[in-house]
Amino acid sequence: MNERRDKVISGRVLDADSKEGLSLSKIELYIDEGLIYDSTSADKNGYFSFSVESQINYLIIVRHPDYHNIDGLITIWGILPGKWESGLELIKEEAPGKIEINCYLQKIHPDNVYKAKSGPVIKSKSAHLIKTNTASPVRSIGRNGLSSPVKSKGNYITMPVYFATDRNYEKDNKLNDQFGIKRDKLRYGISMVSVPHVHKLGEIERPRWWRMELQENPEKHIVLSKNLILNNEDFFKNLSSSIRLSSKRSTFLFIHGYNVTFAEAARRTAQISYDLSFEGAAVFYSWPSQGRIRDYIADEGNIAWSTENIRLFLNDFLEKSDCDEIYIVAHSMGNRGLTKALNALTAEKPKLIEKIKEIILAAPDIDADVFKRDIAPKMVSTGKPITMYVSSKDRALALSAGIHKNKRIGDSKDGVIFINGIEMIDASEMETDFFGHSYYGQHHILSDIYDIIIKSKRAIYRPILKSIELPPGIYWKAVY
Repeated sequence: MNERRDKVISGRVLDADSKEGLSLSKIELYIDEGLIYDSTSADKNGYFSFSVESQINYLIIVRHPDYHNIDGLITIWGILPGKWESGLELIKEEAPGKIEINCYLQKIHPDNVYKAKSGPVIKSKSAHLIKTNTASPVRSIGRNGLSSPVKSKGNYITMPVYFATDRNYEKDNKLNDQFGIKRDKLRYGISMVSVPHVHKLGEIERPRWWRMELQENPEKHIVLSKNLILNNEDFFKNLSSSIRLSSKRSTFLFIHGYNVTFAEAARRTAQISYDLSFEGAAVFYSWPSQGRIRDYIADEGNIAWSTENIRLFLNDFLEKSDCDEIYIVAHSMGNRGLTKALNALTAEKPKLIEKIKEIILAAPDIDADVFKRDIAPKMVSTGKPITMYVSSKDRALALSAGIHKNKRIGDSKDGVIFINGIEMIDASEMETDFFGHSYYGQHHILSDIYDIIIKSKRAIYRPILKSIELPPGIYWKAVY
């Protein structure tokens, strides 16, 4: 980042009623990619100050444990020069060097805590965008009253998804091909992904030749627009800052499966986060899948190789992300890396997994006998809630069973396998793609995952599930 700081943003955080300074206020400054730029605390009289670069857009987050902004809103923004939204007052702007503002917060009372239209209670958060380059487009924060840094432009929004990957990196390649199919060192960063306003739940809109769509259009398609590489320290600093913007200090980690490129994983993570209206930070791990159907054997070798890197990342993710709630979702072959890494980490550092709230295994491509004997007992012994989605119409797992000459745990063609401590969901009736392997992204299953992650509901309370009782036990069938 350029360290040429030739502008000062200063101001004061005030009680909207008494006009007294609020000394416990925390002020964080973000640049428009959603990266934290600086942070400070107000002094005993509520004053704060930042030295900044004049050609960058900044987002100011003002927080206080006992206050919200005067309208009780979660997110508001203002631009310079121009009209400020309520809660902000421009004192003066002296070109080229100084902006002074007042930020008004109102005392929270038990009977007037604002409840978001589609989210949980937020008590003490107001967000303001300071525009120091007036030639740039207006940026905003938030989606549906949520607090993740999201930029809105035209007919689409752009959102950050955090990543770790052990794919090779080619900076000069086209954006969708910057992370390749070869093994490499572990890297961290943020991908910016746009989602169009016309997006439909459960879909990843992409250009289609039969529609004469030859290029990506962010107003029609989910588009990867930027990759930012960060070192380990900056990655977790920014991730933690995003997590702190959520009321539950939450994050979810997605580990993709077979036949998936880095760009596809980024788009899928953004789609899941958007469709779930997930308030916390979205993270994905991308291992060097070849992204081609014919390269199944190569993908098997690479997920085995990546398992140790996944373990290393999980260790840091659980230790450094400054969160209270972690949800983990793995798909297909990605379940091999997750389950082995998580069991190894649990054996080494059992306290690390305390923050995990749910583990979701979607269409796991794992030998059924190995899973029952070697993997499930260790996972279940942690006491963490585990949900597994299976299907009898999964052609990819049928292919895998043919290659390995043994049933896969995610294939229910010959019946659902019962495992005490794991809620088994049969998704065979859900619509999906030709291979029947990506049903976890289908809107009915997403609604079920929403009830798990957002509503904290177990299977017995989720509306699309029907209980099936057989002599070995109970499993659940997803129905329309």
